[in-house]
Amino acid sequence: MNHENRVLIIDAGNTSIKAVRFVHGELMSTSRFDKNHLDKLQDWYRAFDPEQVVVSSVLSKNDTDILLQLFANPILI
Repeated sequence: MNHENRVLIIDAGNTSIKAVRFVHGELMSTSRFDKNHLDKLQDWYRAFDPEQVVVSSVLSKNDTDILLQLFANPILI
């Protein structure tokens, strides 16, 4: 899949993980995932194939590290 300036933004909160897809700076879609079902988030990520992933997390360091492992070269802010 062509990256076409695809960016995935992840906001990992205490109860759920929100994800937003952008293409060429335009919002394409949003979704919410249960933090205990990271496989669904990973499938969503793989289908989108972004060139950049930006993650914001209030989870513990251990849980954040597990989340970051789902993505290629994520940026943690």
